[in-house]
Amino acid sequence: MRKALILICIGLFVLCSAGLAADIPKLINYQGMLTSISGEPLNGTFDTFFRIFNAQFGGDKRWEENHAALSVNQGLFNVILGSQSGGIQLDFSEEYWLEVVVEGEVMPRVRFTSAGYAYRAMVADSAASATPGSGSNWTLSGSVLQTNEHWGIARGGAWNVLLGDSTRGHVNLGEACTTGVSGQNALGSVVGGGRWNKAGWNAIVGGGTLNRATAYGSTIGGGEYNNAWDMHTTVGGGVGNTVTHHSATIGGGEYNTCASDHGVIGGGLLNSDSGWCVTISGGAYNRANGNYAAVGGGELDTADGAWAAIPGGRRNVANGKYSFAAGRRAKAVHDGSFVWADSMDSDFSSIQANEFAVGAAMGLRVQADNASWGANINNEFGGGDGLRAYANVSLGSNWGAIYAINYGTSPSIYSANTGGGLAAYFNDGVYVGDTLHVVGHISKGGGSFKIDHPLDPENKYLYHSFVESPDMMNVYNGNVMLDARGEARVDLPEWFEALNRDFRYQLTPIGQPGPNLYVAQEISGNSFEIAGGEPGMKVSWQVTGIRQDPYAERNRIPVEKEKRAQERGKYLHPKAYDLPETMGINHVGEKEGGR
Repeated sequence: MRKALILICIGLFVLCSAGLAADIPKLINYQGMLTSISGEPLNGTFDTFFRIFNAQFGGDKRWEENHAALSVNQGLFNVILGSQSGGIQLDFSEEYWLEVVVEGEVMPRVRFTSAGYAYRAMVADSAASATPGSGSNWTLSGSVLQTNEHWGIARGGAWNVLLGDSTRGHVNLGEACTTGVSGQNALGSVVGGGRWNKAGWNAIVGGGTLNRATAYGSTIGGGEYNNAWDMHTTVGGGVGNTVTHHSATIGGGEYNTCASDHGVIGGGLLNSDSGWCVTISGGAYNRANGNYAAVGGGELDTADGAWAAIPGGRRNVANGKYSFAAGRRAKAVHDGSFVWADSMDSDFSSIQANEFAVGAAMGLRVQADNASWGANINNEFGGGDGLRAYANVSLGSNWGAIYAINYGTSPSIYSANTGGGLAAYFNDGVYVGDTLHVVGHISKGGGSFKIDHPLDPENKYLYHSFVESPDMMNVYNGNVMLDARGEARVDLPEWFEALNRDFRYQLTPIGQPGPNLYVAQEISGNSFEIAGGEPGMKVSWQVTGIRQDPYAERNRIPVEKEKRAQERGKYLHPKAYDLPETMGINHVGEKEGGR
């Protein structure tokens, strides 16, 4: 290792300061002379370290680079500092000293100084006069750089124009762009870039091509061929969008038109609105023209009713006030109507105001987990039907227009009428697969039992008619054998006299005449006695009684009763009188509804 070396600094030249563009290398050209202690210039290659410190002595090392084979000729060398380490990443915001170590020997540190013309950088830092030519056109007020006159900023080129009787506040950084309005005090106009853009008074165009924000306070973020033609309007971007009314907004998309004060079109294609405060979120070819109407998206939807809404879908219409339409070709044309349609390519429309209509080709299914009900339909104060069901099903008795299964112990269908009318009305036959229990009266035109015919059960039925009576009558019968005295006692159930009164008797001898046969003792103690027959005679007996239990006593069936006023002139069974069904008391005509 060579000893007793002397380094003489010839020059430090800054090739690029840290504040310039990142693509220019941050390097320093350093020249020096290396001699022996006696002053003799040296030749050869030397292992050399270059280090930068923030103090002449001690301090912190900020940067270091090794040039392992530094070439020295007649004592002179030249080195580009930063060429081995990708540049010197320092901002030179503090003082620095360069330390050189040659073959392990540390040379005295050299202070970095500026060149003469670098003093101009101090002028730029303080912004005392940041304009070419004479005069001071800029002033630094605190941390704010201000112009001393009403000046604007424009990109070079004759095509860029700052209009207005004052150019203050203009910024035009585009190409062939215009800011301001001729003849007006066009304050605050900005074009951030792009080509052929125009920004009016206090308006902004961020960039893009052929955008026009000509109204006061309007904004276009970018895009192409967009227009903001009324005060405080906004177009975020896109192509060919136009806002024509006050404080309206188009977020983007293509060829949308917002003609609604305070309206909003989020984007999409060829959407349009009018009215007041309407909204179209997106989609294509949608319209929202009613005040406060909204379309969420979809295609070819129209919300022309005030406060109407369409969430999306295709070809839906919400023209009624406060109406709602969703799905495909749903038509909510009445005020307050809610219409949801399925995917079928056919119109499904409301038929009256304030109705909820669902068009579903595969039916409506409600999956609930509720301790009270699965579905609750309340028309308590409406005066109309609570529920209508229309069907055309022919798949046997296990199917119906209304199909109900209960997995618990309560009734599958519960019906009550607190207004004095019927709890249920069946216009045609009713089939009961199991026991029918009636707490009150049964009123019928006729009755019978129907069973499989005992002699031909596979091919025939057997019918018997009910026995009718004007009284609430019970019938009891049986056979008894007379004893050796020609007498017999017939025992009846223990509840017989508690249930019945007004008894009637019939006795019929079997096998031989019994002209003297008679009831010797009427019913007493739930039995009666027969006498006057021959010993061993078989007697068939029958006893009837009129019910006297508490329910029967309070609910006697009237034998004759006048028809109510609304029933007069009509019949329970018009066909029996060869009259049309329309003459029936309970005739039900066709009701409106359905798809």
